Amino acid sequence: MVNINPAYRAHELEYVLRQAGVAVTLEDLRAFCADRLAHYKIPSRLQVLDSFPMTVSGKVRKVELRERYAPGTAEGAEGVGGTES
Repeated sequence: MVNINPAYRAHELEYVLRQAGVAVTLEDLRAFCADRLAHYKIPSRLQVLDSFPMTVSGKVRKVELRERYAPGTAEGAEGVGGTES
């Protein structure tokens, strides 16, 4: 999960890697998280990706995800309030 608004404590956006034959919806993700996370950590948006941007040391580049899918960007607008496939 990535918090795309640093002034806001809630986790607005969840990134999920696409798997062949598996469909994930925002409702499925929220239901799964409901019993496992505090309410403010349950994501309100879902972005399904083919791969994560990685650093040379093999870590996910969260800064790049925030920049690429932030509200106000073309890619960020696609996933607002729902699932981007």
